[in-house]
Amino acid sequence: MNYEIGPILMQPDPLRPGFSYKVRNPRCYKAPEIVSFTQILKENYVVEYGQFIRREFAHGRLPVPYFGAYSKPVIVDVLIDKGYYDQLDSFSFAMYVICDVHFYDPVTGDDYYQKYCVNGYHAFYSPSDYFLGVDIYRGERPRLKYHLDDCLVPYIRKAHYDAYAYNFLLKYQPEALESPCKIDIESLVKAMGYRIQVEQLSRNGKVKAKTIFHTKMVTVYEGDKAVQKLIEGGTILVSSKCAPDYLMNILHECIHIEYHTLFYELQYYYRSLVKLEIPDFDEFFMSEDQQDTIRSMEIQANAISARVVVYKENLDITLENFKDELGRRYSSYRPLRL
Repeated sequence: MNYEIGPILMQPDPLRPGFSYKVRNPRCYKAPEIVSFTQILKENYVVEYGQFIRREFAHGRLPVPYFGAYSKPVIVDVLIDKGYYDQLDSFSFAMYVICDVHFYDPVTGDDYYQKYCVNGYHAFYSPSDYFLGVDIYRGERPRLKYHLDDCLVPYIRKAHYDAYAYNFLLKYQPEALESPCKIDIESLVKAMGYRIQVEQLSRNGKVKAKTIFHTKMVTVYEGDKAVQKLIEGGTILVSSKCAPDYLMNILHECIHIEYHTLFYELQYYYRSLVKLEIPDFDEFFMSEDQQDTIRSMEIQANAISARVVVYKENLDITLENFKDELGRRYSSYRPLRL
C-alpha cells in the first residue's frame, strides 16, 4: 500500500483492519505551528548576547561574583536560558532575558557559573534595542505590569476579565458603558481600523470568522469549490451576516485583535524570516504547551467578548430596575402561604 509522503503519514491500524491513523513523518521537516520569542532568541541571537556580555565584562561593567584575590576569570560560554516579557503597547514589549555564563579561572583551574539578566525591548515596526543593560540574576522574577508568556500572549486573571471588557468598550464604544444597549459591531470594527468582509470560510460551515492581519492569499469556498482570494490586511472575514452568532463571532475576533496582536505579529515575523506563509494553526502538530497557548487565547476571547456584550454594571442596573418594577407592580400582593 502506498502512503503519501509528507508531514503526516497514514499508518495501518493493527487493531482495526482496514483503518488507519495519523502519525508525524520524522523525515519531513516542518516549521513549528507556533514559535515562542525565546525560541527565536535561542536560535538566532546567542552570539549577540555572548558578544554583549563579553564586551561588558572586558570594560569592567559586568557585575561578577568574588572569585578570589588572585583569580583572573575568563568567559568560556554564554547561553540563553529563558525570557520574561512585559507588554508596552500593541506592537512592542520589554524583554528580560536570562543568560547562563560559564567562567573559567586559569589560576585555580575552577569553573564558575553565573546567571545574568539582560534587559531590552523589541518593537515590530520601529527600532529595537535588546541590550540596554545587564545585572546578576538571583532567581527573582522581574516586576511585570502586563506579563506575557513565551508566545507573547498576555496572562489575564479571570477576576480581571470585567476590567478588560470595560477598557475595551471605553476605547472603542464608550456609549455602551452609559446605559444598556446593543453593541454596534460595524462602527466598533471601524473604530479599530478594520473592515468586515463576508466569505464562505469552510465547506461545512464550521469556521465562522477569522482575522487577516497582513495582506495574503486566503482559501475561501464557493459552494464546495476551494478558491484562492487576495484579502487585504486589516480584514475580519465572517461566514455570514445572517447567522444568529454574527455579533459574537466578530466581537471574538476584535478581542484577538486588541489583546493578542503581539502573538500574531510574532508568528508573522518568524515566517517572514523563514519565508513561509502564516498558516491556519493545525493542532495535530502542536506540543502540549502550544495547545495551551491557543486554548488560553480562545478562553480569553470568549470570556471578554461575552462581558463586552453584557457589561456587568449595566446588567446590574437593568436587574435592579427590573426588581424595582416588580416591587411596584406586585406590592399589594400578599405572599403565598402553604
